[in-house]
Amino acid sequence: MLTRRELIALWLAASTAPIVNALAFGFRLWLVTMVVAYLAALVVGAPLFACSKRYCQSMMARSLTASVVAGLLAAGSLVALVLAAFPPSQFGADPLPTLSLVAIAGTWGLSLGLIAGTTLWLLLRRRIGHMP
Repeated sequence: MLTRRELIALWLAASTAPIVNALAFGFRLWLVTMVVAYLAALVVGAPLFACSKRYCQSMMARSLTASVVAGLLAAGSLVALVLAAFPPSQFGADPLPTLSLVAIAGTWGLSLGLIAGTTLWLLLRRRIGHMP
Protein backbone atom coordinates (compact mmCIF):
# COMPACT_ATOMS: atom_id res chain seq x y z
CA MET A 1 0.00 0.00 0.00
CA LEU A 2 1.27 3.44 -0.85
CA THR A 3 1.33 6.23 1.69
CA ARG A 4 -0.29 9.59 1.03
CA ARG A 5 3.12 11.16 0.51
CA GLU A 6 4.07 8.52 -2.07
CA LEU A 7 0.79 8.98 -3.96
CA ILE A 8 1.27 12.76 -4.13
CA ALA A 9 4.85 12.30 -5.31
CA LEU A 10 3.69 9.79 -7.93
CA TRP A 11 1.10 12.24 -9.29
CA LEU A 12 3.69 15.03 -9.43
CA ALA A 13 6.30 12.81 -11.07
CA ALA A 14 3.83 11.65 -13.73
CA SER A 15 3.23 15.28 -14.66
CA THR A 16 6.87 15.76 -15.68
CA ALA A 17 6.48 13.68 -18.87
CA PRO A 18 3.87 15.95 -20.51
CA ILE A 19 5.74 19.07 -19.38
CA VAL A 20 9.07 17.90 -20.81
CA ASN A 21 7.36 16.72 -23.98
CA ALA A 22 5.62 20.08 -24.41
CA LEU A 23 8.88 21.96 -23.88
CA ALA A 24 10.73 19.77 -26.36
CA PHE A 25 8.14 19.31 -29.10
CA GLY A 26 5.50 21.99 -28.56
CA PHE A 27 2.01 21.84 -27.14
CA ARG A 28 0.34 19.96 -30.02
CA LEU A 29 0.44 16.53 -28.36
CA TRP A 30 0.49 17.69 -24.76
CA LEU A 31 -2.95 16.33 -23.84
CA VAL A 32 -2.34 12.92 -25.43
CA THR A 33 0.99 12.62 -23.62
CA MET A 34 -0.62 13.63 -20.34
CA VAL A 35 -3.39 11.04 -20.59
CA VAL A 36 -1.00 8.24 -21.59
CA ALA A 37 1.54 9.20 -18.90
CA TYR A 38 -1.03 9.20 -16.12
CA LEU A 39 -2.60 5.94 -17.29
CA ALA A 40 0.82 4.27 -17.41
CA ALA A 41 1.72 5.69 -14.00
CA LEU A 42 -1.50 4.46 -12.40
CA VAL A 43 -1.83 1.12 -14.18
CA VAL A 44 1.82 0.02 -14.09
CA GLY A 45 4.00 2.49 -12.18
CA ALA A 46 2.11 2.70 -8.88
CA PRO A 47 1.53 -1.06 -8.44
CA LEU A 48 5.14 -1.84 -9.40
CA PHE A 49 6.39 0.81 -6.99
CA ALA A 50 4.18 -0.55 -4.20
CA CYS A 51 5.10 -4.20 -4.82
CA SER A 52 8.81 -3.45 -4.85
CA LYS A 53 8.52 -2.26 -1.23
CA ARG A 54 8.29 -5.89 -0.17
CA TYR A 55 11.67 -6.68 -1.66
CA CYS A 56 13.37 -3.86 0.27
CA GLN A 57 14.89 -2.22 -2.77
CA SER A 58 16.33 1.23 -2.37
CA MET A 59 14.09 4.21 -3.05
CA MET A 60 16.08 5.13 -6.16
CA ALA A 61 15.82 1.63 -7.65
CA ARG A 62 12.09 1.47 -6.95
CA SER A 63 11.43 4.90 -8.45
CA LEU A 64 13.49 4.38 -11.58
CA THR A 65 12.24 0.85 -12.23
CA ALA A 66 8.57 1.78 -11.90
CA SER A 67 8.92 4.93 -13.99
CA VAL A 68 10.99 3.39 -16.78
CA VAL A 69 8.59 0.46 -17.15
CA ALA A 70 5.64 2.89 -17.18
CA GLY A 71 7.44 5.12 -19.71
CA LEU A 72 8.14 2.20 -22.02
CA LEU A 73 4.51 1.10 -21.73
CA ALA A 74 3.36 4.63 -22.60
CA ALA A 75 5.66 4.76 -25.62
CA GLY A 76 4.54 1.32 -26.73
CA SER A 77 0.89 2.26 -26.54
CA LEU A 78 1.48 5.44 -28.54
CA VAL A 79 3.37 3.48 -31.23
CA ALA A 80 0.56 0.93 -31.32
CA LEU A 81 -1.95 3.74 -31.87
CA VAL A 82 0.14 5.23 -34.68
CA LEU A 83 0.65 1.84 -36.36
CA ALA A 84 -3.06 1.05 -36.02
CA ALA A 85 -3.99 4.38 -37.61
CA PHE A 86 -1.37 4.15 -40.36
CA PRO A 87 -0.53 0.46 -40.89
CA PRO A 88 2.72 -0.19 -42.72
CA SER A 89 1.65 -1.49 -46.12
CA GLN A 90 5.00 -2.92 -47.20
CA PHE A 91 6.61 -3.98 -43.93
CA GLY A 92 8.14 -7.08 -45.52
CA ALA A 93 9.73 -5.11 -48.34
CA ASP A 94 11.15 -2.28 -46.22
CA PRO A 95 10.89 -2.69 -42.42
CA LEU A 96 13.29 0.18 -41.68
CA PRO A 97 10.70 3.00 -41.28
CA THR A 98 8.56 0.95 -38.88
CA LEU A 99 11.55 -0.26 -36.88
CA SER A 100 12.95 3.26 -36.64
CA LEU A 101 9.59 4.51 -35.34
CA VAL A 102 9.63 1.78 -32.68
CA ALA A 103 13.25 2.63 -31.74
CA ILE A 104 12.53 6.36 -31.49
CA ALA A 105 9.43 5.74 -29.38
CA GLY A 106 11.33 3.36 -27.11
CA THR A 107 14.06 5.92 -26.56
CA TRP A 108 11.45 8.62 -25.95
CA GLY A 109 9.59 6.48 -23.41
CA LEU A 110 12.82 5.46 -21.68
CA SER A 111 14.02 9.05 -21.36
CA LEU A 112 10.68 10.36 -20.09
CA GLY A 113 10.54 7.43 -17.67
CA LEU A 114 14.02 8.29 -16.39
CA ILE A 115 13.00 11.92 -15.91
CA ALA A 116 9.82 10.92 -14.05
CA GLY A 117 11.70 8.35 -11.97
CA THR A 118 14.35 10.85 -10.96
CA THR A 119 11.62 13.35 -10.06
CA LEU A 120 9.81 10.72 -7.99
CA TRP A 121 13.01 9.80 -6.17
CA LEU A 122 13.86 13.44 -5.44
CA LEU A 123 10.33 14.16 -4.20
CA LEU A 124 10.32 11.17 -1.86
CA ARG A 125 13.83 11.64 -0.60
CA ARG A 126 13.22 15.19 0.64
CA ARG A 127 10.47 16.45 2.88
CA ILE A 128 8.23 18.90 1.07
CA GLY A 129 6.32 21.11 3.45
CA HIS A 130 4.56 19.09 6.12
CA MET A 131 3.49 16.07 4.09
CA PRO A 132 3.25 13.02 6.35
